Amino acid sequence: MNPKTTIGLVAALLVAVAGLWWAASSEDNGTPKDDPNKPRPLFDPALADLVGFELNIRSKPTFEFEKVDDKWRMKAPLSGPAEHYIVNSDARQVKDLEYVKVFARDDPDRPSDEATSLNDPLRKVKLVDKDGKQAVVKIGERQKLSKKTYVQVEGDDRIYLVEADLHGRMKKQLSDYRGKQPVDLAQNQAVRIEVEGHRHFTLVKSDGEWVVEAPIKARAAQAKASTLVSSLANMRVLNFVEDEAKNLRIYGLDKPHTVVAITTETKTLKEPTTQEANIEGPVQPQFDIESRTVRVAFGATVDGKVFARLPDESQAVVFQVSESILKNVAPELQELRDKRVTPIATSAVNRVVVRQGEQAIELLKSEGSWRIADASSPDASSAAEFAAVDDLLKAVRDLNAVGFEDQVSPAFGLSSPRVTIELTAEGKIGTVTLAIGGATPSKTGVYVLNEGDGHVSVVSAESVDPLLISPHAFMSRDLLRVARIWARKIELVRPKQSFTLELDAGAWHFVAPVKGVALSPAVETVFADLANLRGRRVVGLSAEAASYGLDKPAIRLSITSEPPPEPEPSSQPSSQPSSQPAEAPATPPVRQTVQTLFINKHTDDKVYAMVEGAATICEIDGKVYDDLSVEFFDPKVVSVDPSQIRGLAYGGKSAFEFNKSGDAWKLKGEPSFPVNEGKITEVLNTLRDLRAQSFVRYHDAVLSEFGLGEPALEITLQNEAGESTTVKFAKTGSSDADRYAVASTAADRVFLVTTAEVEKLTKTVGNFRSGG
Repeated sequence: MNPKTTIGLVAALLVAVAGLWWAASSEDNGTPKDDPNKPRPLFDPALADLVGFELNIRSKPTFEFEKVDDKWRMKAPLSGPAEHYIVNSDARQVKDLEYVKVFARDDPDRPSDEATSLNDPLRKVKLVDKDGKQAVVKIGERQKLSKKTYVQVEGDDRIYLVEADLHGRMKKQLSDYRGKQPVDLAQNQAVRIEVEGHRHFTLVKSDGEWVVEAPIKARAAQAKASTLVSSLANMRVLNFVEDEAKNLRIYGLDKPHTVVAITTETKTLKEPTTQEANIEGPVQPQFDIESRTVRVAFGATVDGKVFARLPDESQAVVFQVSESILKNVAPELQELRDKRVTPIATSAVNRVVVRQGEQAIELLKSEGSWRIADASSPDASSAAEFAAVDDLLKAVRDLNAVGFEDQVSPAFGLSSPRVTIELTAEGKIGTVTLAIGGATPSKTGVYVLNEGDGHVSVVSAESVDPLLISPHAFMSRDLLRVARIWARKIELVRPKQSFTLELDAGAWHFVAPVKGVALSPAVETVFADLANLRGRRVVGLSAEAASYGLDKPAIRLSITSEPPPEPEPSSQPSSQPSSQPAEAPATPPVRQTVQTLFINKHTDDKVYAMVEGAATICEIDGKVYDDLSVEFFDPKVVSVDPSQIRGLAYGGKSAFEFNKSGDAWKLKGEPSFPVNEGKITEVLNTLRDLRAQSFVRYHDAVLSEFGLGEPALEITLQNEAGESTTVKFAKTGSSDADRYAVASTAADRVFLVTTAEVEKLTKTVGNFRSGG
């Protein structure tokens, strides 16, 4: 054969072999083989959701459980609730078992009965799913030196090695499976609570709200009632004491300390009858109601634990729970009562009537605004003070009882209450009426009657203060609105002093009793105070002015304004041309308004104000009084430039004088006196910075009346032009903190300066000696 032919055949054979290998390899890659060591489900097909679980442990009673309403319950060896999650965990563990090896009967590697104990299993588990399918699993020994376990399914002679240590996970006692929550109670379905024994009361739920039914009828505190129900529903057993107690006396349960009974109602919608189905229009739904009552008896308390039992159960099982449970389910009746004097939703209130003695006011809310109704004219009303109404409603909302009186006594002062408040809420029938009576004997509380409740609440005295208001307190608190831009004149009358300011060329000036520049910051502060002056509260009517010292006020302020004239309405439509010749428009007359405010600081140290011609008196911020009490006249009393002063003289018995020659100061009559020029500079600077604290007299002051006829200190300055200025200081002032003073620049104008400034100026000639 030709060598070339031989080589070609060999090559073709190699290609064919390679192709077959590649095809086989591709087929294997597309459908990989299963891993023989991969765990596989013990139950295939798997069981459905479980509803039954039995666990039999060698030489022990069988634990039997069934699932009811999606919760596991124990059927044996005792009947009662089970610890759902523990039972569920153990049942699912068996249901979901996976094996890693299986041994057929003829398998030479099959382990012996001695190694597996499956001929007499350590544990046996029975599972029942919702479809009725049952499976029994026998659990044998663990494999040596591993955490795997030998198991066998009843009806299957194979032995499986499962990936689980079933003995470690299922090594539980009766107490582990037993339900620690002995009461099965749907809290949202509770409709009645009865407590007997140490406490006696009954609560019922009406329209979704708990109310006290006995021994009195009253509103209940919803949170407290809910806590009572939830405490019983969530009660957990700390210790099971005895399963079939023969002697309940030793636990204090023969005559229980407290028995709590909670009734629930489960409503199921009825299917409409044929007759009802044929009725046209809406049909009232009908329900089947299943009523169920759960009772728990509580006995003696030992070391913070209470003995308890369910008296309706067939077995006398005694267990212990925390003492706190008993405290929650059997509180004092006072704790269960709603402390709110009224539960009305104050945000929904749209009508308020306040009565105090013979006075009364009716307030109506419309579109978010409160108005005062005019009884004489139903169509007439005026704006009410929103803040006052809001404060009243907040005080009503926050009014809580600290105690109750179930019998009304004349001593409570409710036959002639200090204030009566009627509230009407949107969407509610009838009104809530609160009567504010007198104080308790200790004066720390006040009696309040909600007429709809029929019992008297005792509230703290402080909480009632916002309610003890007169009807006029709801009138507007607005006093003044002053537009700074239109103001033209200010007249201010104060004790022993009055003055008038006028606006001239954009600046305020004194025009009476003297002329001079007004202190701009003081004037601007007043306008800031009066731009929108409102009272803190309305305290009375203008007829009561004398009661607040406003008949003779400490301050009387009048502000004259010239607002622009109001436009006159056109007498002829602009669309029709006039047949008369056009006339020059007349200059509108100047329109002036004068607003006068009376202010007084009363004996209670509060500041009250009233506008002339207005109806009400208000308490106002004390800052307004203080701002109107400051000095408005320019407080600069002397003009001193220390660099221009050439003479400094002290008058009096020990008079002396310094004169400046060139750059040196000399003591007059003693040229050799060593002058401490720094001391002279200090005096000149103090005089330069001297300001009047206030003016006592703007003019025509009699100096002797202020101790200035013979002053305690007199200082004269002379400038380069030879002009002299003298300032005199008295020994006394209006108080120890100030001294009367006068300057030669206005010889009849007395003012006050601080005592500290006078002491800085008080010197002897020796104080000016250098090194002295």
